[in-house]
Amino acid sequence: MFKKIISTVLSVCMVLTCLSVGIVSASAAEGLTVTGTSNYFDSFSKVVNSGENKVTVAFAIKSDKDLLNAEWYLTYDNTKLEFIDDDNMDIDGDWTIMPYVPNAVINTDVGNRHDTICGNVSSVSLAKISSTDKPKSFVSVTFEIIGTGTANVDLQLRNLTLGTKDPSTGLLDPDTEEVAVVLYETATDSTSVKSSSAVVYEGYYDESNIPDDSTPEDSSLTFKSYSLSLASNIEMNFNVAQSTLEGYTDPYIVVSVGNEKTTISDYTVSGTNYVFKYNKIYPQLIGDDITAVLHATKNGSEKYGPEYTRSVKGYCTNMFKYDHTTYAKFHTLLVNLLNYGAQAQTYIGYNTSNLCNKDLTATQKSWALTDLGTLNSVRNMNAEPISNPTVTFNAASLSLGSTVGITMYFTTDNIANKTIVATVSGNEYSFTSEDFEPVSGYTNRYKLTFSDLYANDMRKTVTFRAYQNGTLVSNTATYSIESYVAAHTNDGNTVANLINAMYLYGEAAKAYAG
Repeated sequence: MFKKIISTVLSVCMVLTCLSVGIVSASAAEGLTVTGTSNYFDSFSKVVNSGENKVTVAFAIKSDKDLLNAEWYLTYDNTKLEFIDDDNMDIDGDWTIMPYVPNAVINTDVGNRHDTICGNVSSVSLAKISSTDKPKSFVSVTFEIIGTGTANVDLQLRNLTLGTKDPSTGLLDPDTEEVAVVLYETATDSTSVKSSSAVVYEGYYDESNIPDDSTPEDSSLTFKSYSLSLASNIEMNFNVAQSTLEGYTDPYIVVSVGNEKTTISDYTVSGTNYVFKYNKIYPQLIGDDITAVLHATKNGSEKYGPEYTRSVKGYCTNMFKYDHTTYAKFHTLLVNLLNYGAQAQTYIGYNTSNLCNKDLTATQKSWALTDLGTLNSVRNMNAEPISNPTVTFNAASLSLGSTVGITMYFTTDNIANKTIVATVSGNEYSFTSEDFEPVSGYTNRYKLTFSDLYANDMRKTVTFRAYQNGTLVSNTATYSIESYVAAHTNDGNTVANLINAMYLYGEAAKAYAG
């Protein structure tokens, strides 16, 4: 995956165009993004502004029945959130964690883990959680914010049984008993729950912060389209029409891949669209669903739109519907991308029964580049020697992750005031000691990963030189991605298959970019 931007824009006429980078940028929201998730309640995220030190995550429910019994477990990221007893008690010292269930049993430190709270309740006289107008907090927990970035609060319901009182006895009318959740699974016969959702707000427990509808979904918060940028990594661009966000503030998206959620509040402007970029697509994830949800605030209330699910493989498949004569090089690029993803899956053993290229037809497979061509190596740790170097380059290798890069290994007795400059195609990239990582098992050995490689730099030489306060203190080292492929292409193992597929994808990208 390489830095030459090859962007294709989904539109009615499927026009292919190249996007430039560095267009108008909006500042990112500061603070901590808190997400409430559950096996029963709808998820919700909110960016808590910096300066706030308390955040409450509630799981709100609207039902026409009351509570017979329940059992739940709540886990939270204790590196970003701290639970304090006093923050979750009223003036009488009673828990506000289940505010409508006075006889609930709450354990706030399960197994001394300091990241789990559990609760249970059972009462044949029923706890009054029913509501005819707005949802109520079923579980509500306040935390002190002790970190930035992202934090997840997850509520797992093990049991939830609802019912209605018999007026003559004041106890449960057995004919009205309804199981909504049993052993973490949602029951299929539950009809009394009208809505259920996580709610995140700043400050302490306050029932007025529960929206009138506990699922604050706004169907107008939709995405216009999506596109791919094949750069130093694979980016999926989620496009939102500017007109969609008129009257809204603080837009951001939450992207889910598997169990990982990423909040993106930075965006660029392209034409009449806001563009949110997601760049955590490792090659082995090319076939996986990527789900995005648009969030924004209107009239002081935060809303979110419907889920928007796409995949890189789905994008490729859709592009194959278009005339191959017109899009031959583009189709070649996409087939080689799928082949690269499949080899990555095989290499790490990820979802190998569903390789992302398995649905390619024989004709589509024939579009791929398969000839590596002549491979040359420029590996030389002492290409241009100097007298008495204080930094010595030892080795080089290929770095395979969400980006493809070159990792250089070097030794020096002191990294203070040292700078390493990588040069390719006349462009220089400077790295300081903050970018150096010690190599385990060695004394005074470090490594640096360089990932700023363009598609047409696959065969080009990258030079590495070390400086101290502007003075050259190392021999010049040379390396290239092609050098690594040349050394390992015939190894006959999954690593060789992976780097060959990666290299062919790069060559296809180079051909497409012209």
